Amino acid sequence: MVAQRASMLYYMYNACLGEVLLCTLFNLFCLSVGPTVYTVQVTVEYAATHYVGWKWEARMVERFVRYIVNGIPGIGVSEFHYHNKGGRPPSAAENDPFWFTKLKLKQAN
Repeated sequence: MVAQRASMLYYMYNACLGEVLLCTLFNLFCLSVGPTVYTVQVTVEYAATHYVGWKWEARMVERFVRYIVNGIPGIGVSEFHYHNKGGRPPSAAENDPFWFTKLKLKQAN
């Protein structure tokens, strides 16, 4: 019961606060899969953000991480995708080639 409660709390925290979780460089949580309880420690080694789309519609955060799951170390990547409401800043357009500025881009519905 305690493990189920722990996994539920992590899910709610992750779902409700999403991006706040990205600000941390260290996370520790427990989850249960059937009768097995897993304790997971995540340490962020490096994180990078990049934007995707003609008008930077998507913001992607990629993190290289070290895991320890029930005392067993490992490495991996975690990735988060968000809708970027800010759009493409004018400062990014300063170095656009001439042909790019003349493109007629369709607005997404």
